[in-house]
Amino acid sequence: TYEEFYVGVTKITSPQGGVLATGHAKVFRNKPKSFELAETFSISRALSFFSVMDDNITSKEEYDEIDRYCKEKGIGWFY
Repeated sequence: TYEEFYVGVTKITSPQGGVLATGHAKVFRNKPKSFELAETFSISRALSFFSVMDDNITSKEEYDEIDRYCKEKGIGWFY
């Protein structure tokens, strides 16, 4: 449910109001500083899509979360 996580949304717009890039991130609320992480991840993604930052948009924390989930479910995803 939506009560379990924050969603960060960032839009980069032109002076005329057109959307140039967007970034979204979902972080579960049970993590320390989850709101700040959602904000930061969405900003970095928007900047990456706008070609200002590195093009690798998956954070270490997101890889850790995927790894934790897969280990709980017995899924081997990272080889």
